[in-house]
Amino acid sequence: MPNQSSRSAAVWTSPPPQEAMLQAAATAVQLAANGTIIPGGTLGPALQPAPHWR
Repeated sequence: MPNQSSRSAAVWTSPPPQEAMLQAAATAVQLAANGTIIPGGTLGPALQPAPHWR
């Protein structure tokens, strides 16, 4: 009988390509939010910081 903890652990681990894509997306969102890159596309402005109003 297989060990339950090792069996359930395999279910919750992400495959390396999926984890790499998640990290790449998170990095892009972070760079857009702090103004390092300018996001394009229809929803790009939603990732940029709000303008400062005086």
